[in-house]
Amino acid sequence: MLPDGRKYLVFIVLGDRDGRIAVEDGFQAGAFILNWNVPVRAVWRWP
Repeated sequence: MLPDGRKYLVFIVLGDRDGRIAVEDGFQAGAFILNWNVPVRAVWRWP
């Protein structure tokens, strides 16, 4: 939220341009552990 009360949606995508994310050991069905240096990028719309 901005100081004047306005709100903006921000879309952030995890992973590189291929949509790939390296997962750490400990992967379980329905959940995974992300490394701290996962690439992220802001996008204009949800993919």
